[in-house]
Amino acid sequence: MNSRADAFTANDFHHARWIWGSGESSPRNRRLRFRQNFEIPPHGSRDFSLLITADSRYRLYLNGVRLGFGPVRAFPRRLSFDVYSLRDLLREGSNQLAVEVHHYGESTFQYLAERGGLLLTLLDQQRRPLLVSDGSWRTSVCDAFEERAPRTSCQLGFEEQFDARREDGWEEPGYDDSAWEPAGEIGVAGCAPWLELTERSIPFLTHEAVSPQALLQAEYCESTETWISFEMKRPLFPDDRSSNRMDFRAVAAAALFSPEDQPAELPRQQTPDLGAWRLNGALIPSPGRQASTVRLRRGWNLLTAELVGEYHENEFALFLHALPGTRFGAPEGWKSRSCLIGPLASGTEVRRVAAALCEAGDIVAGTEPVIWISEDNFMFAADVTNTVLTQRSLPGLPAVEAGDDFSITLPASDVDISVTIDFGRELIGFIVFEIDAPAGTVVDGYCFEGMLADGPQYMERHRPAFRYTAAGGTNRWESSVRRGFRYLTLTFRNLTDTVCMRGLTLFFTAFPARKEGAFSCSDQELNGIWEIGAYTLLCCMEDTFTDCPAYEQTMWVGDARNESLVNYAASGDWDLVRRNLLLPADSPMSLGVPESQVPSGWSDIIPAWNLLWIQTAGEYYLYTGDLEAIRAILPVVVRTVDFFLAHRNRETGLVEIDAWNFFDWSPVDTGYTCLAYNSILLCEALARAAVLLRAAGREVEADNYLEKRTHLIDSINTRLWSPAAGAYIDSLDADGTPGSSISQATNTLALLYDIAPEPRAGKIERFLAHDHEGIPMGTPFATFFRLDALMRMHREEQVLAEIRRLWGGMIAAGATTFWEHFEGSYPDGPTRSYCHAWSSAPTFFLSRMFLGIAPEAPGFARMQFQPHFLTLEHAAGSVPTPAGAVSVAWRRNGDGIDAEITLPPGCECRCPESGGLSPVLRDQPGGEVEKTAGRSLELHGGASYRLYYR
Repeated sequence: MNSRADAFTANDFHHARWIWGSGESSPRNRRLRFRQNFEIPPHGSRDFSLLITADSRYRLYLNGVRLGFGPVRAFPRRLSFDVYSLRDLLREGSNQLAVEVHHYGESTFQYLAERGGLLLTLLDQQRRPLLVSDGSWRTSVCDAFEERAPRTSCQLGFEEQFDARREDGWEEPGYDDSAWEPAGEIGVAGCAPWLELTERSIPFLTHEAVSPQALLQAEYCESTETWISFEMKRPLFPDDRSSNRMDFRAVAAAALFSPEDQPAELPRQQTPDLGAWRLNGALIPSPGRQASTVRLRRGWNLLTAELVGEYHENEFALFLHALPGTRFGAPEGWKSRSCLIGPLASGTEVRRVAAALCEAGDIVAGTEPVIWISEDNFMFAADVTNTVLTQRSLPGLPAVEAGDDFSITLPASDVDISVTIDFGRELIGFIVFEIDAPAGTVVDGYCFEGMLADGPQYMERHRPAFRYTAAGGTNRWESSVRRGFRYLTLTFRNLTDTVCMRGLTLFFTAFPARKEGAFSCSDQELNGIWEIGAYTLLCCMEDTFTDCPAYEQTMWVGDARNESLVNYAASGDWDLVRRNLLLPADSPMSLGVPESQVPSGWSDIIPAWNLLWIQTAGEYYLYTGDLEAIRAILPVVVRTVDFFLAHRNRETGLVEIDAWNFFDWSPVDTGYTCLAYNSILLCEALARAAVLLRAAGREVEADNYLEKRTHLIDSINTRLWSPAAGAYIDSLDADGTPGSSISQATNTLALLYDIAPEPRAGKIERFLAHDHEGIPMGTPFATFFRLDALMRMHREEQVLAEIRRLWGGMIAAGATTFWEHFEGSYPDGPTRSYCHAWSSAPTFFLSRMFLGIAPEAPGFARMQFQPHFLTLEHAAGSVPTPAGAVSVAWRRNGDGIDAEITLPPGCECRCPESGGLSPVLRDQPGGEVEKTAGRSLELHGGASYRLYYR
């Protein structure tokens, strides 16, 4: 749907070379700077196009002005490139291009680790190169960013630590780069690992300034100087650059010197909770779970932590508050102040190793492998998140001044000052500020989403922090990391003089949604719910749909199914949905099917997510009619369906697979390989795939899939129906014995996807009630399917009641975006993630219910108009279609309803009765109307109609 005749291709790079510096080809968390000058002759054309891509991410500057960042996420073998029009941006004479390339060196949930590189070409209108990346470019390492920083999370990149004292204006015109080295050439466009290049298929993201709304508090505080923080994964698994869970079998140890016997505070912090923690052999609580007080003895103390089990994060940390002079160090016989003992062989008892270490008190007494941790290898220069999390409040109130322009002025202070700022709603983007401060002033930022009664909500397994060190004088800083948050704590350190921060801003950066959908009605609560759902989705629209702006920014293919439907109601951004279909189909499929989050360094499949991806494809075809995209992914659709057909148990006929069997955060999902919902979702995938095959002219294969669907439904009804319970059970044990659990999710899906014949369907309708029996649904994601089933059962009143109860409840609790969990279902607060687009169901269902528009043929060539009126006085809005939005408005008039509908050209619309009321046509000029048999009207596109329901 977005193809262009003038699109750029890999051939446009034919004179360019991939370039990099002379150091490591794939360094961890390194930024390289590249520069090149070029001339625009007098009176010459300035209409040029710049094509650029990089591994991992770039920031682009022209004559000192930042043009953009990229590229979009993609698999390395088919990398995307960006195109910038430089019309009116170039100047006669000398021009300078500057590019910062941030190479991760490790995989994330958006990126697969390869080597570093930059590729660029500048083309005139005839596509002749004026400038290309090659060995004539100059490059150097950007040492203003600290490389020895922890990961933000397994999903994301690195904690941003920036020292402005090391910044030298390298991107500005006239900068002297003669001391930089020449760039090294890697190869031509198309060289490994970037075998193919494709032009970005979606627009650039927005860049909208948003100001803070309130200064919540200011306080004196102090951080601890007694800490260590280091990598666990790289020393124990040096050859693994994936984001997979690692099976740890090791002991972390650290030596701590105390000047005297003393109690010490061990605050809660971001550190692994994988086994027993000991101080001098005595068990202590894990600081990854709770705060505690421990007793240090005079002299050297030994801290150990067992690291046993699968774990996704990479960092070990230990922060504690103690008397001055308390320090981590290296006693006699130690090579550094901390170490890892491991990896231990599978038969080795980690507890025994830890106990022997504690008993000996000397690391050299052990016989297991020892990896010494020091500043030269795996120790972090700073761990800003834990520095902020573990800092303590001090008495008194600092004289902090907040101006009307939200400038913040702080006095000189012998101790640190912390301020907490509320931006008023969930946001995602780049933090920007200007600061007047002495050189060496440190600003530590901690971004978070939720404020509890006793302070910020702990961001579990997440390091959402940054550090800015001032250069002295007045400086402006724009973060290079895109963050999601509502609240921001700023801690100012080394306050040797007055500090003033001005222009604190968040540049909201998201997909430029068209927002062609709209909804309003006589109930303001419902209007607010619809808008918050649409805004939640917007915060989770990047170069793909993402699960959440704060924790992950990951494209999960199952989440994207619900998000696509919400998008159809709120925005109509068809190209973004198309990209969410094509990207999984481009997955390397080392596991046999597309992976569950793409592109990602975590090799993992969730069967339900694969099957929902096929459902997304079927719905995309219905909403858009885009057969080109369907043909492109159809081989992978077939491969995925056949994969799960091959995983049916021969005896039971049901899907049986050892994978992450997940549909919802509920107890249904644990300990089984034969889950009912996998087989039910395969039934729906077979039906959707049959439609797509038929659209592509492959009738025989379509019929075959429908036959297999019939057999699978028979197996479900034979093996999973419990006559005693009058419901479908959730699972079969490994020996084929029926499981004991019965859930709302399984029985809802059985209703939704026509698995249950009568009278079974009637019996399990009770599971659609919120006070049902059995295991409840655990998330708004799964509840989407329950609302869908209720709509299918024509129980719109119950849908509306559930939206008010559940989503209205979130808003009543202060939500500005919809949460990952419903309140009360998460143990450490109202929810984990405060912004989760999988939770935006009401935006879709309110539009579907009260505006009444639904496609009946691909691309809305034929649609249905059947609004439900219920107790509302009026409703109005628009529903996007590929041909343009359908406009709808209705209002009560006596015993009937006045309605207006405007249809785009090229479509047909069926208007059946609704709620027992039949539509008739009001007198009006223009537009053909044909009254059909029964109680239905047929409307033709390209006209507006006035209807009356009576």
